[in-house]
Amino acid sequence: MLNIEDLGKAYGEFDKAVQAGEGVCDPATLTLLLVALTRANRLANCHKVLDAAIAEKVFLDPNMIVTIAMAVSQRSQSHKALRYLRRMVYECLPEEYSQETVQLFDRHLSFIFSELMAEA
Repeated sequence: MLNIEDLGKAYGEFDKAVQAGEGVCDPATLTLLLVALTRANRLANCHKVLDAAIAEKVFLDPNMIVTIAMAVSQRSQSHKALRYLRRMVYECLPEEYSQETVQLFDRHLSFIFSELMAEA
């Protein structure tokens, strides 16, 4: 079960480290933080984590993005959640992915997301 108080502390420590210029954590730890924040529907915090990761050039692989996408609550506002997921696709994938590959991944992720939201 997700403990919101512990999540708040974890995000606070992450934010404190970023503000102190200590950098960000590795992609696997970022994924865990983003999954927890996404499950708690804290998308504003998720965007701040993405801002820090992008600034430090810490990238997420497609499996990590799909894992995060599966954590989106069906109670969240779909337009905000989809914008968040698409941002990860276009800004957090490693630079070696071609534009065609990124667009294909975006289409598939958007379709999967719309199907998950339709189940609600």
